[in-house]
Amino acid sequence: MRKKTPDRTPSTQSLLKKEQWLIDSSNLAKKGLLRIGVLFPNSYSVAMSNLGFHFLLKTTLSYPGVGVERFFLPTPVEQIPRSLESQSLLREFPLVFFTISSELDYINVLRIISKSGIPVFRVERTSLDPLLVAGGFAVSMNPLPLAGVFDIFLIGDGEYTLPELIQTYIEHKGNKEQVVRLLSSRPGFYVPEYSSELNTPAGVYSHCAANVSLSATPVSSVVITPETEFSSTFLIELSRGCPYTCKFCYVGHNKNPWQWHSFSAVSTAIESAVPFTKRIGLVASAMPPPDVMNPLLEFVQKRSLSISVSSLRINDITETLITTLVRGGQRSITLAPECGREEFRFKIGKPITDEQIFKAFELCLRCGIKKIKCYFLIGLPGETDDDIRAIAELLEKIQRRFCRRYSFQLSAGIGIFTPRPGTPMADAPFCGINTAGKKLALLRKYIIEKNIKVTLTTASPTEAAVETLLGNYATEAQEFLHACLKSPDSWRQLIKKAIKSLMHRNKKMENKYSNERI
Repeated sequence: MRKKTPDRTPSTQSLLKKEQWLIDSSNLAKKGLLRIGVLFPNSYSVAMSNLGFHFLLKTTLSYPGVGVERFFLPTPVEQIPRSLESQSLLREFPLVFFTISSELDYINVLRIISKSGIPVFRVERTSLDPLLVAGGFAVSMNPLPLAGVFDIFLIGDGEYTLPELIQTYIEHKGNKEQVVRLLSSRPGFYVPEYSSELNTPAGVYSHCAANVSLSATPVSSVVITPETEFSSTFLIELSRGCPYTCKFCYVGHNKNPWQWHSFSAVSTAIESAVPFTKRIGLVASAMPPPDVMNPLLEFVQKRSLSISVSSLRINDITETLITTLVRGGQRSITLAPECGREEFRFKIGKPITDEQIFKAFELCLRCGIKKIKCYFLIGLPGETDDDIRAIAELLEKIQRRFCRRYSFQLSAGIGIFTPRPGTPMADAPFCGINTAGKKLALLRKYIIEKNIKVTLTTASPTEAAVETLLGNYATEAQEFLHACLKSPDSWRQLIKKAIKSLMHRNKKMENKYSNERI
């Protein structure tokens, strides 16, 4: 369901030939005492851009005598999933790890298992079938839609749970029943067979969460390749958690305490990648404090490295940071006002003033940024047409204020609010597929009326509905996924039916938020 990247589909040999490993990869495709399959339910390009998948690779490859092979979403031509390294079938691996970072990939998960000749549902599998384990951001939020599929879920951070699972599996010589039973009572593991009483996402997370202290070595890329979303870029985690508490954000309410790596740890990791690439991607929900960032930016400048960040909080922007980005070749940046109206921003926990936004624009443009993208959310509870109009008005103010003095491209990305478990807005209603479409159309109308020169990209209301269903529900989400498995091409019709039923049931909550503006 995720928007497809351009279909380049390089050959397996071409992919392998372009890879440069930063760690010992001799266990890839080894026919050892234990064969582990590691799977990302999307394309190679998306998978190898995901730090969680790199962490999974590094951990599994570190065990002597263990052979590891990678699996990705097969192309329509391939149909049957086969490993990248040896073209082996998934069912040949007794232990299989899935990294799932997006609810939009849940249907891919079911399709991959089904096409692999492995019974999709746990109760239909025997001791001869692989032990299926899932981890990743999406299942940490809500594993319940896939509770009937996987034997074990890793909930929260995996630095301790992943090694513990592998070690337990090795010690008990692959006895699935013993492994599942032993791990069912340990923190960080959700084992559906032994935890049937856990039937809400928040319940699962509070029971199993294992947010851990950061390891001495930052999570970072273990292989460099041009065939990724961030071509030939070394990705490195700077911090985890977030000091800000936006009411709609999962990270700021569930992944704290906010922790960051030291300058020494980050610079050492980057040094190890410099022989392979000069491009460094910084990954963090919030940039670390100045005592880390300032020496890091100086370090990057001295070595003539190119750094990039996916997006920046307006609070994190400094002249040194923007100058370093521009010197390294970055010419675009994303800022997230979230709302057009200042008062609404404060009410959803994002206390950013219009003047702070304008100052950020001024700094970025003065330092040489040529493209600025503003990210907004629509469909927030209590939102009116005036709030939609306010987005266009803010863009108009930006255009009037800066377009005469600077030559730059203004763009706007419009997301659609989906409630997240464990947040103050967890029980807020999804606005609905049709309503979201109408709000997007209204925004386009206002932009045209005001003659705003902006490139507009919008999220899919249908995919937002899928995220709402799979991110917050159990039985209803399971029924939707099972129906999609039977009729893969009908998911758009199925989600419309499912979300309509949920919205009807949640009408009282919708009325509450309509009458009380956040």
